[in-house]
Amino acid sequence: MRKKFFTAKEKNGFTLIETLLAVTVLVMSITGPLTIAAKSLNSAVFAKSEVTAFYLAQEAIEYVRNVRDTNALLARTSADPTSPQYWLSGLASCIGTSCTVEATNTSPSQAIAPCSGACAPLLYQASTGFYGYQNGLPSQFTRSFSLEKINDNEYAITASISWQSTLFGSQFVVRENILKWQ
Repeated sequence: MRKKFFTAKEKNGFTLIETLLAVTVLVMSITGPLTIAAKSLNSAVFAKSEVTAFYLAQEAIEYVRNVRDTNALLARTSADPTSPQYWLSGLASCIGTSCTVEATNTSPSQAIAPCSGACAPLLYQASTGFYGYQNGLPSQFTRSFSLEKINDNEYAITASISWQSTLFGSQFVVRENILKWQ
């Protein structure tokens, strides 16, 4: 009877180096898609914050425009407006200084307040989805606006939103001019 001797070439199986190489290739093929997924998730969160910031800035501008329009309509019904700047009633404290606005409050005397130092962050009320300064938990957004006189009949509104994202802070500024249209 003949005895058969096996050499290393005849063995069926993987060597340690072949196994390590296979594991490395497998790990590299999984890491790429996971990295792309993580980056796209961060981009989506940043985009959501940026859209929210834009709407909050636009809300401040729309509130100021509403105050101007309401003042102009009230002055139209009275025989004589009380001052040449009647259309800025309730907004005069924001000329050249930063102010906050509580857009859900319908009374400008209570809704608009000058910032003493840095403006406070907006509070987010999860039950309603509203941002404001009365109720809720502190949000990542800080909003302010100011008015700048261009001439007697025109002012520029500048609304600024800043927020802290995961790695860095961001800021969004919206500027619009309003006119005395009455």
